[in-house]
Amino acid sequence: MANSITTLALFQHHSPARSSPGSDNVLVCDDLRPIMAFKCLRRLDFNLNWNVELSDDDLMELASAWHHLEIFLINREWGWRQTSHGITPDGIVRLLQTSQVTESTCPRRGRAKLR
Repeated sequence: MANSITTLALFQHHSPARSSPGSDNVLVCDDLRPIMAFKCLRRLDFNLNWNVELSDDDLMELASAWHHLEIFLINREWGWRQTSHGITPDGIVRLLQTSQVTESTCPRRGRAKLR
């Protein structure tokens, strides 16, 4: 079954009080590791009212698991609200050099078409 899943989406349409900005809800690479089993993933679209803590190395780990990934969207509506340095421009360049990603959500810069 893991080899047949090409799209994975998870959306939060409202903000419960326990998920307010500044809460302990943080999306980290460990949260995404279980779905690395979906080797045919072409689109990943998460939109949660959580802080996002991903680094350049995390991005490369995800890209190495999803060779067919074309669209990578995380919190395009809610934003990232990072507390660490997170993903750098160099990390985005490395992602583009090693994957097929053509559309991505870049931290603090909104959605970008990458061609």
